[in-house]
Amino acid sequence: MNPGSSNELHSWNKWKGLCITRRRLLVDGAGIFCGNYASKRGHWTPCQQAWCGPYYIALDKNEFPVAKPTDEDGVVLDDPLELNRYLCGRNGDNLITPFQCDICHFRNLTGKNPDMTAPKDHVLMRTIRRAQLDAFWATEPSTVSRNLGELNKGAIIANTLGFQQKLFRPMEPFPLEDTFGMGPE
Repeated sequence: MNPGSSNELHSWNKWKGLCITRRRLLVDGAGIFCGNYASKRGHWTPCQQAWCGPYYIALDKNEFPVAKPTDEDGVVLDDPLELNRYLCGRNGDNLITPFQCDICHFRNLTGKNPDMTAPKDHVLMRTIRRAQLDAFWATEPSTVSRNLGELNKGAIIANTLGFQQKLFRPMEPFPLEDTFGMGPE
């Protein structure tokens, strides 16, 4: 992402970047962008972490239990639409649930970058990802999809009328501390 102006720096719908998993270009804020994507925090450069929604996936290899949808008799439903529930993100999740990427949360908690060869850092990164996905899935897929669609329509209208920056709250960097309650209390 190379924002062209300071106004674009905080406008989610102007962000462009590569999905770190698929290396696919994400434009107009589509995907899941870290709230610190374009902003330097402390001595760290902007993280520039973004994903195609379905490619922001659980890293825990079923270490954490995930509840399956059941009917009123407790029978697990084999709905193909429910297979990825709690296991991956959706485009627009970061527009409903405040989102910092795993690395930014790790930095908030430890004050350093993760060393993925260190077992405790690896466990913390998996746990952060699990917590992020749980937070995303507090909102139903249809709500996330409708919200993203409506926000995109609003962005088009606002741009046409010339008041883009007044319609949306800026996407700004989060403080370099654990303001999300990711760490132990």
